[in-house]
Amino acid sequence: MDGSSSKGALAYRELRRRIISGELEPGSRLSQYELAEELGMSITPLREGIRQLASEEWLHMDTYRDVRVAPVNAEEARELLEVRLLLEPTATELAAQRRTDAEISAMKLPPKRCYRSPGPGARTPSEHTGSSTG
Repeated sequence: MDGSSSKGALAYRELRRRIISGELEPGSRLSQYELAEELGMSITPLREGIRQLASEEWLHMDTYRDVRVAPVNAEEARELLEVRLLLEPTATELAAQRRTDAEISAMKLPPKRCYRSPGPGARTPSEHTGSSTG
């Protein structure tokens, strides 16, 4: 296998991973030059990976080289949900069995993204409960 083909396989695997993980959302347009730069390859092997994904209906290509992630239809969404519902209990059980003390400690910490600084004019917690003096 030549270098171009192995890079094409790398592009295929990475794009497929991004589609499956949701990093590349259904219906979103792919910027081929940006992706090639991110993956550290030329546009040719990237397009090899794109063509293979298009043949498997992960991507849609039009005549002007516009590439979009294939949309998920209702039937596919239902099937994905069913698989997820079957896998999640087992994944949760395995995670609980394999947890570490550090992971348990991290779970006890407050989630940072829930605590944003209040914007201008925001009420304080005491104003919400009516315990402010005034």
